[in-house]
Amino acid sequence: MMLHSISISFVLRALTLATKFFFVIFLAKELTANEFGRWIIIVASINYLVLIVGAEIYNLTLRDFIQNKKIDSIHAMYKQWKFHLVSYAIIILASFLFCISKNSYIISIASLILILEHLTFEFYRYSIYVNNIISANLILFIKSACWMAITIGISFYLSEINIFSILILWLVGLTACSIFCFWHNRVFVKTLLSLRNKIFTFHLTNYFKKLLPFIILSLSIRTPFVADKYIITFFFDSSELSLYGYYFNFAMGIQSLFEAVFIASFIPLILKKNNKNKFQLTNKYIILSIPFWCISLVLVYLTLPIFDQYIGKTSYMIDLNLLLFIFLGQFFFSIAALIQYTLYSDHKDKSVWGGSVIFLLVSIVSLFILIPYYGSFGAASALLISSLSLFICRLYQLRIY
Repeated sequence: MMLHSISISFVLRALTLATKFFFVIFLAKELTANEFGRWIIIVASINYLVLIVGAEIYNLTLRDFIQNKKIDSIHAMYKQWKFHLVSYAIIILASFLFCISKNSYIISIASLILILEHLTFEFYRYSIYVNNIISANLILFIKSACWMAITIGISFYLSEINIFSILILWLVGLTACSIFCFWHNRVFVKTLLSLRNKIFTFHLTNYFKKLLPFIILSLSIRTPFVADKYIITFFFDSSELSLYGYYFNFAMGIQSLFEAVFIASFIPLILKKNNKNKFQLTNKYIILSIPFWCISLVLVYLTLPIFDQYIGKTSYMIDLNLLLFIFLGQFFFSIAALIQYTLYSDHKDKSVWGGSVIFLLVSIVSLFILIPYYGSFGAASALLISSLSLFICRLYQLRIY
């Protein structure tokens, strides 16, 4: 039964990652370089805002639940969802005011996508939280892969496809996934709603103090990966960003696979280990990560000519130096993430966010220095420098830890 569950989860996750990866290749072919660059900005912004809305509360909730046996799952999740509902209300109000002042519906659509992206992502995390891995991967498959596959399918019957139509299909896909999430988790939702006025009151100030390191961590770690794209478009046009985004897609595809295979299994294990076993487990995962990234880089290099021929545009000509620098940056970032979770498991929250702030500062300074002179290659170089600095910082923190 366990093997059956793992097999289904693996197939769903593999289909999801493959669809997301090929969807970006499809857009690179169908959209102009400028449109593709704008799409990269939109997606990066929404993904970044999803993390801000979430504020990494899940990590705090999961740690408290696993390490504090007195806390039941409903108690742990209740505080988290009260925080999210306040965030949703702020987003809706802000988008409504912007829509009235600018007479634009794009922001309203993007705001709904943001809310539903976060909502379904938290349901995905909740499924992992209660160890329902098949359900988690099914949610991820519906919220990501299904609407992308449908978009690719209907493109054969349309004269052209544009960003607005893609956003509408994205919203429809998330709406369908949200309906599934509420139906599949209806007992959990009913339990939360029935208890909302009876128990689980908490002091917001104390909770926010506990949450603050995770908010700083989230902002510091993710800001460079959206700032690079905005800085490129500030100094260049969207076509330069399209080249950077195209190659970054390969690295992010491998990064997503790394998180699914390594990070997802590492976090529950590291939270349960004692100090001595934590070092052994971390070293084991770091060693296994090296061949994973090396093999991934070789496979991407071998498949690049195939995708280059499929797209058929000179703006995406093979640039091995750009690809290598992006991959190296993601490699050091991934290794640093493993060490980060080791520190996080022992409540070393100040150390975690301290290293992240250094990463943020090095990234922003490097991006502003290198991008004006080297464009997309400068962005890749800046993120490599900052990821390497983060890796060195995490090693130092682990050593004194």
